[in-house]
Formats: sequence, C-alpha cells, structure tokens
Amino acid sequence: MDRNDLRKRYQNKSDEDLFFVIENPSNYNPEVILVVKEIIEERGGIDKIVNVQVEKLETEAEYRRLQDEIWSLLNKGYEESEITNKLNSETLLENELENLITSETEKWKMEQEDKRINAKSILLGSIGAFIGGTIGGILWGIMMIKSGYIFYFFGILLALFCYFCVWIFSRKSRRNIATIGLTLLSFVYALLLGFFLFWYYGPADYLVH
Repeated sequence: MDRNDLRKRYQNKSDEDLFFVIENPSNYNPEVILVVKEIIEERGGIDKIVNVQVEKLETEAEYRRLQDEIWSLLNKGYEESEITNKLNSETLLENELENLITSETEKWKMEQEDKRINAKSILLGSIGAFIGGTIGGILWGIMMIKSGYIFYFFGILLALFCYFCVWIFSRKSRRNIATIGLTLLSFVYALLLGFFLFWYYGPADYLVH
C-alpha cells in the first residue's frame, strides 16, 4: 500500500484513532506513522488533539457529576425548577444544563413510575405469571419427557421466559419488587408443573444432567 492509499485510509479517521496510532507505534509500520503524523499536523498538531481529548473527558466527567447531583436532589424531593436554580456548571452552557436537568428528570420520573406498585400492574402481572408459568412448565415437561433427561440449565431460560411474560403484561421491569416476586412464583409454578408432567408421563428411569 503506497502513501496515497495510506492517506485515503487514515484521512477520515477520528482524532482518537490517530492518537492511538501515535501512542502505539510498535503496532504499525513506519510509513503509517509518518502519514498519521502528517494528518495530525494538518489538523492543528498533536497538542490540539490532546487538548480536545482532555476537554472531552472533562465534559463527560461533568455530565456524570451533574447527573448524580440531579438524581440525588430529585430523590430528596426537589422539583425541576428548584434544581435548575440550584445547579451550575463551568463546563456546560446554560441551555445545555437546562436540557440535561429536563432529560434526567424525565428519566427519574419514568423509573419512579416503574417502581410504583398498583392493583392494575399486580393483576396484569399475575396473569402474565400464570401464562408464563403454564407455557414454560409445559415446555419444560415436554423437553424432559421427549429426551428422558432433566437439563437443569434450561431453568435459566425458563426464569427469563417467566420474567418476560410478567413484564409484557404489567410493563413493570425488574426494578419493581412485585415483578420480581411474581417472576419467582411463576418460575416455581413452571418447575413444579414441568416435574409433574415428567413424573406422570415420562419414563420410569431417567438421568440427571
């Protein structure tokens, strides 16, 4: 590959990719290093790239700090308008900070709603638990009957299936304690149903894997 081909290959690489090449010269041939250095100089030099990367890391760290503070204040009962007046940042612009507060507040509200337990979600989750346990238990039993074996690793898939059925009906994730409880009940029901079917219809002798 000649120099022109190398330039075409690395010309559109990100600053991070070019910087990686410079930091790891042993992984590349000398011609690649020379081409990358030329491209970096055309973009303002290595110092500029380093400064940009440092600023990027500082901005990301500031975002994480503010996100933690926003959630902490929301958990303490502060309203969005109060948080806007309380927080400030030397890195983010005012509109960027306001947008961050708004987006994090929406995420926080969605999580709180997800954690909230109500009669509707319990009823729908119970229906999902029953359906998931019944279908999962029947499949679990059929698998054991047809193969003559008890594959306990299938229990992991069974648990995930029960959780999916509870979630699809209740629309409450694993953050909701009721979802966890219903999933556990559904899983136990599926296991018992599967073992009952295996015991009733399966072969007299079986191996456990």
